[in-house]
Amino acid sequence: MRMHEQLDDDVDGESKKPLLNISKKLYGRENETTSIMETLERVTTGNLQSALITINGYSGIGKTTLIKNIQQQYHTPGHFIVGKYDQFKRDVPFHPLIQAFRELIVTVVKNSMINVFKEQLEKLLSINAQIMIDVIPELEMIIGPQEPTLHVSPQESVIRFKKTFRDFVSAFAQPSHPLIIFLDDVQWVDQSTLSLMSDLMLCENLVIMLAYRTNEVVKDHPLLDVLTQIEKKHFTQSIALEPLSVYDLVNLVSDSLQSESGTVEPNLDCQDYEFKVKYDSDQHTLASILSRKTMGNPLFVSMLLSDLCNDDLIRYNSINNKWEWSSDDINERRISDGVVEMIQFRFYKLSLESQHALSTAACIGSVFDVELLEHVEPRGGLLLSPLVKEGFIVVTDNSSTSEMQFLHDKVHQVAYGLVDMNERQKIKLKIAQTLLDTTPATELDNIIFVIMNHFICAFDLIKTTLELYSTAKLALRAGLCAKSKTAYFISSQYFQFGIDLMTRIGQDVMWSVNFYSSTFDLYLNLCEVLYLSKQFDQVNKIYPYLIQQCNNEVDSAYVYVIQSCQHELLQDYTTSVSITTNSLKKLGIDFPEINDCEGIKNKLDQETRQLDVDQLNLLLEYPETTCPRHIVVMQTLMSIWSAAACLGNPEMTSLCCCMIINYSIRHGVCDYTGPGLALFSYTAGQVTGSYKNAYLLGKAGYDLINKSPTKTSSIPKVCIGFSAGPQLFGEPISKSVACMKLGLETSLKCGNIPYATYLAHHIVTDMFFSGEHLTNVKEQYDNCMCFLEQNNPFIYIYAQQCVRPIVSLWTPCAPSDTNDTCFKNLHLSPLHRLINQYAQVVEAFYFEKTEQWILISDECETELSLLLIGGCKVAEVAFCRAMIYLGHDYPHDFDPSHKQQCLSRADAFIKQYTEWSLSCEENFSYKLQLLLGEKARISGNEVQAHAHFKTALSLSEKYKMKHYEGMSYELLGKLSLRLNKTEDALFYLNCAAVTYSDWGAEGKRNWLSTKYKLAAQ
Repeated sequence: MRMHEQLDDDVDGESKKPLLNISKKLYGRENETTSIMETLERVTTGNLQSALITINGYSGIGKTTLIKNIQQQYHTPGHFIVGKYDQFKRDVPFHPLIQAFRELIVTVVKNSMINVFKEQLEKLLSINAQIMIDVIPELEMIIGPQEPTLHVSPQESVIRFKKTFRDFVSAFAQPSHPLIIFLDDVQWVDQSTLSLMSDLMLCENLVIMLAYRTNEVVKDHPLLDVLTQIEKKHFTQSIALEPLSVYDLVNLVSDSLQSESGTVEPNLDCQDYEFKVKYDSDQHTLASILSRKTMGNPLFVSMLLSDLCNDDLIRYNSINNKWEWSSDDINERRISDGVVEMIQFRFYKLSLESQHALSTAACIGSVFDVELLEHVEPRGGLLLSPLVKEGFIVVTDNSSTSEMQFLHDKVHQVAYGLVDMNERQKIKLKIAQTLLDTTPATELDNIIFVIMNHFICAFDLIKTTLELYSTAKLALRAGLCAKSKTAYFISSQYFQFGIDLMTRIGQDVMWSVNFYSSTFDLYLNLCEVLYLSKQFDQVNKIYPYLIQQCNNEVDSAYVYVIQSCQHELLQDYTTSVSITTNSLKKLGIDFPEINDCEGIKNKLDQETRQLDVDQLNLLLEYPETTCPRHIVVMQTLMSIWSAAACLGNPEMTSLCCCMIINYSIRHGVCDYTGPGLALFSYTAGQVTGSYKNAYLLGKAGYDLINKSPTKTSSIPKVCIGFSAGPQLFGEPISKSVACMKLGLETSLKCGNIPYATYLAHHIVTDMFFSGEHLTNVKEQYDNCMCFLEQNNPFIYIYAQQCVRPIVSLWTPCAPSDTNDTCFKNLHLSPLHRLINQYAQVVEAFYFEKTEQWILISDECETELSLLLIGGCKVAEVAFCRAMIYLGHDYPHDFDPSHKQQCLSRADAFIKQYTEWSLSCEENFSYKLQLLLGEKARISGNEVQAHAHFKTALSLSEKYKMKHYEGMSYELLGKLSLRLNKTEDALFYLNCAAVTYSDWGAEGKRNWLSTKYKLAAQ
């Protein structure tokens, strides 16, 4: 027999004295119910994507009862789940959300609905499924065991967790079955849930309902900031519950006393709406008294009715078969000032033993397991029988457990305070130890936050060295668990609690050999979560102390890496690099200072000379290094790379990657080897002078991550380094696009939003370079720009400049000179100014706006040559610059030396394209033929020029490069015009216009038709 069934039997076994059954019906909320139901209907029918409904009012006003009534009325196929915050469990991250979804999953399994959701969950969660299983273990009953969670950076972990949770919710929030989540008592919401709330609102077919106490959510409450942000982007509805009117109390009293409504009807002639009994108009009716005494608070009314019954002021007359009362007696009775005082008065009548059992139950939680209560407090369940009888404690809806709950949080609050602080600490300690002893090791993480919160309350009673150490290790485990769920603020509290416990052992002892590892882990993780939760002042005080306590350079290096990440987060990149270079020196690694340009150049030359490209394939066979020293060296180098990249220092980024590669060849590969190879390959063509070697480096990095599927978190860096750079020199551009799309997909799954933004705009430009139809490019562009605008304003501006020539090609109206932006806009950042110059060059070539470029070419060439160091953009801009230099009609008064300089630059680009064409004909051969054709033309060899253009046409058709096919026709037409072959010229130019149109370049087609007066095609 279950414990709560036993309690029921005990209650039923007592005398059958009639009980006053307070009505549980909903009164006076018709308008609110209708309003909420209408919103639910709009979401259910698809007329509203999602909605946030807030229900606020004072304690006991009926917020929960209103939602329960809504839940009973909501019959649409969907899911209505409920979670409730506990005032004494505020530090348990996502507690009510987890509670609600655990019950939902159990329902899914119980109702044999696994197949309905299994495929959808697997599809949406993909490689991140284990993240949700760690949060909601019951999920494994639906999707089965999953691969371990991939390690990513803390910043990526936050984004990944939010996206994964959102995907999880989306699996249940479908058009055919919307999801309604009701979270009660949100005034006690934890910070982790708050940070997740806005992300959840992005789900469709979702309604979130939040109930909170008006008087506890005041202007500084963090909930209000979140609600304000949500209101700006989503549909919201606010319901404020007022006290019950006198009319509502008529029905409540009538239903509770099972009397005819006429005996408690309101006399509307009374000035204060007092209730009069029709047959005794001189007496106040019970309803009028309740109205005055309780201010219309439903909970207070129910409690007062029950209290009056217990004191026989309301009594049942078995002869007349009705309830009776004396209004005078009730009027004269002193009524407590509020619900709390009334509950206290009742509980103080219990025996001390019963009070202790009641307080123990309250220490367990607002919902408590009776079997756990019996472990901590023998006979506890039986001692609570009177309170079950009176309704202060009720059986939960989950009949499969022995759970019970307090009627209201006010009841819970009073019960919690029945014993003093010292006694409560003893109870909490016993609860924690009982849970720890009775929970299987495999299930410990599921309730570790609950256990730790009990231990935290019992801090003063944990005294022996063994108790302090074992509890500190448990705190470390709880902190890591919270950290994995990105609940950084809460995890910092657990780590700090563990440190406080170790400190009580003694400063000298805690850093001794036996305790060093646990103490260091507590401090190191505390530093990380403090900076991630932006508690910078606190963590800055810890760094010097922790570094001083480290007993080896490797541990010091881990501290320095975290410290450098903090400065990178604050965009203080110079300090970040300074910290990590100092760390490398302590590890015995020579690395120049950031301002030592000569030292960086010399060190890079030294490392590139040591680099043996022939050994790259051997890296695939190398074992992974497990040496902490080797790993932290490469981690530190990658940390420097990240900050140096933000500083725009390509020499230092190249040095970091080259050192990682050489270090891997000497000591074995690790998580940083693949990214090191790929990211170095991006600049290696210029650094080593061999684009073939650059391709081999990038390919080795890409093969390395393909060999190890568990290295998924490295894919974004590898993909952007390889596909945006050297892959072009060994494989068709279409493969680069596919590689980038893989990187983008993985970035989103891993929560690496920065790299997702980098890859997103590269995909647009490389789809253009690959000859993809411009309709498809435009669709990708629209999606990309929306994504960038939301997630990376800096890259959004960069991408706007980058794709401007492409937009000009598909826009029917060709760009006018008046719309040109200045080549040297001083308001732009260096990177934005650079990409603006790139866009101007490409647009100048396609639309023959070459004069301005020629005039300022000396000024722009230096920057373009220094910064555009790899990939399709450098190849494209080199081609356009060479074609402008060769194709420009130089005036007679043009400076001869400047002209010769321009033509010499074109020769250098032709030489470069000759090398590139040998490495990958599919990407460069037709461009080389166009360059050679222009070179032959200006040399006076029109026949050879014609042959080169025809070869270019053939090659571009072969490789399905529509834009270069159109360009070949265009140059053949222009050549024919110069030779006065008008008929041939018109033929070629018309072919060019048709080809451009077929490609989707209406802007270019219209410009060509207007310039050469071509007939409409």
